[in-house]
Amino acid sequence: MKKIPVLIGIALLISTQSCYIAKPLDHDVRVSINTDFPVIITNTGTSNFSALHTEAEYRESYLKELKNEFTNDHIIIDEASPEFIVKISSLEISESTKTDTVKDVKSKDNGLIRDLTLGNLKTSGTVAPAAGGNSVKWSAEKDKDERLDNARNVGQMITGENKDNTVYTEKGFDENEFVVQSGHCGRRAAVRIVKDIQGLLKK
Repeated sequence: MKKIPVLIGIALLISTQSCYIAKPLDHDVRVSINTDFPVIITNTGTSNFSALHTEAEYRESYLKELKNEFTNDHIIIDEASPEFIVKISSLEISESTKTDTVKDVKSKDNGLIRDLTLGNLKTSGTVAPAAGGNSVKWSAEKDKDERLDNARNVGQMITGENKDNTVYTEKGFDENEFVVQSGHCGRRAAVRIVKDIQGLLKK
């Protein structure tokens, strides 16, 4: 019976990931895109990872991965003669913390308490035909959280430690975490935009 929640979790993960996989267009499509969108950073926790980089750095990472995905999907940025106008309204970066406790009576770490950082990134905007017509709203999101984990890491495998999975370690963020996640959010935004352009081309 324990396998059922695991299988459900895997199914949900696959379903979520499939929302962010684009089917490339069958021909090149030209778009214009704004690069002056605001980056809104909020921190309600005790950690401070989101303050380690500037809004410009987060925006740069976002745009780099968005453009890479566009290239893969036959989207060409052309400000002079676009077929579609892409508007990015904002990139929102939220940082918070939660307390987690190891609950494993078999582990010497049972009762271990740690403050873990939670990251949530959201972005939204519109895409519309340059010749006129109704715009379509799009949005994308990326979550990444620190966690306590009992899976063996590479070092433990080499030394032969934690074979019984009773040692818990914190899978934490590094100083570039929110830069990396901004890039992931940009790629997901591009996938949403490509799907909306595909829909508009069919009309």
